[in-house]
Amino acid sequence: LNVFRLYLFGAFFGLAYGGGMALVAIASGDHFRKRSGGTILGGITSMYTVGGALGPLFTGILFDQKGNYNLAFTICLVLAFLCLLLCLRLGKPLFRA
Repeated sequence: LNVFRLYLFGAFFGLAYGGGMALVAIASGDHFRKRSGGTILGGITSMYTVGGALGPLFTGILFDQKGNYNLAFTICLVLAFLCLLLCLRLGKPLFRA
């Protein structure tokens, strides 16, 4: 593997991931502002961290038990759908910049 391509991937992945977190901060501020925006953003960030730490561990355990990633991807799909349903319940932001 060409090392340059690895660095290129890292740069683009970092920019994309960082952009996603910036949007989460903006969205939580638009929806909750002074009432509890900071607390909610802290909770979201904490869950990102917990998921990022435990997700690969559980995925590896599932792979070792099942021999493939099918169950892990199914769980991710179900969780993503539940998140979509929760996001749809948010409605319009309370505040606009």
